[in-house]
Amino acid sequence: QGASINATGNQSNIVIRGGVLELAEQASVNNFTSPNSFASSGDIVIRAQTIRLKDISSITNTTGFASFSFGNSGDILIDTQTLEVKDGSFISNIVGDLSLGKGGKVGITASSKILISGRDPTGVIPSAVFSNTLSGGDAGPIFLSAPDIQLENGAEINGSAVNIGSGRPADITLSADTISLTGGSQILARSLFGVGEGSIITLKGLGGANPDPSPAQSIFISGLAESPNPLVNNRPSGIINNALSG
Repeated sequence: QGASINATGNQSNIVIRGGVLELAEQASVNNFTSPNSFASSGDIVIRAQTIRLKDISSITNTTGFASFSFGNSGDILIDTQTLEVKDGSFISNIVGDLSLGKGGKVGITASSKILISGRDPTGVIPSAVFSNTLSGGDAGPIFLSAPDIQLENGAEINGSAVNIGSGRPADITLSADTISLTGGSQILARSLFGVGEGSIITLKGLGGANPDPSPAQSIFISGLAESPNPLVNNRPSGIINNALSG
């Protein structure tokens, strides 16, 4: 329970390869910038046939969250056949409130399916892919690519800027044949209290390339959240890209 793999330092990478990778019971893989330094964190690179996160487990790359840092956070790069993120587990790249650096990319490619499902038992923590900034540094972009991308039961893809600085929310791109958001699941790229520029949310098909990508074959958005958390209960599924202040 709570087992972890950690790296801290100047571009110290974490590389995991295998057949099946399962993180359970709050297990975590973490990469941090060195405290009070100009150093950037390294990348987290995971290649496995099946990847499962459950029981509030996590994969995180962070700069300046608990100590001052000028460095950037590294990328999170995942290549798999099937990714499942459940029970309040999350994959996150965070620019902390004590950072002057920028966030790295969250890039997830699955040859079959990406499933992000549910929340923790209290309904407070969503199963999610995050790229957030809490300071003046920009959040890194989120890229998800798979034939089938499903968010269900209050899950989130969240690229918001939660700050009083100029940090920009993450651009979010989903490439898939089928994209579904059900049961109060949401894709968010909000600017909360900050003055940074807005971001772009793109949903497109697997074929084609910018500036003329092919459309997804199906985009399905439906349903309300059912949660013990009153702040989430009855929340509609949807895509939100706005500035609440600033």
